[in-house]
Amino acid sequence: MLVFSAVAFWFPHTPSVKQSSEKVIPRTIYVGQFSNMTFTEEHAYGVSVALWRQDPSVFGLLDYAEGLYGDTPSGMLEDVKFDSSSGKISFSAKLTTGLHTCVQHKDPVPSRDLFKFEGTLAKDRLEGTLTRFDAWHMEQKPQTGKVTLKKVDEVPLIEAQSYAEWKLKAIEILKLRGAKW
Repeated sequence: MLVFSAVAFWFPHTPSVKQSSEKVIPRTIYVGQFSNMTFTEEHAYGVSVALWRQDPSVFGLLDYAEGLYGDTPSGMLEDVKFDSSSGKISFSAKLTTGLHTCVQHKDPVPSRDLFKFEGTLAKDRLEGTLTRFDAWHMEQKPQTGKVTLKKVDEVPLIEAQSYAEWKLKAIEILKLRGAKW
């Protein structure tokens, strides 16, 4: 019951936008950015997830850093499942975090990093299991670990009134930082 009330408090009634035909459309709300990123003078390491909602949907971007700071690889959240009564959330994201070489790919090719998350979303944190697959070689064992991403005070990367507007802006970001597969 406590989880339900915390999540219900966090997801209050969604304001709406009226269209000219008087049809009421829920407005896109920035939920927040959740991160465990650490920084040095030149490098960044960790995971960051930015979430938005437009009832009943939750959507967002996942950033993954493991090197030089700036233009962090980013992926759009896909297959998002969210239960507002329990806070359970799962999603996947395709990223390209660098170049890949192996016996099969002798010349470097963009990496195909597939991230899957299963966990719980609370008012101040996103925690659960993050699994990273090498999508070039799905037969290989993935890297799996527990993550706790704390809510950080950041200005939203994207401000939008609707999911359609948000997605157009997200696609522009992903042209530079998104997956190359």
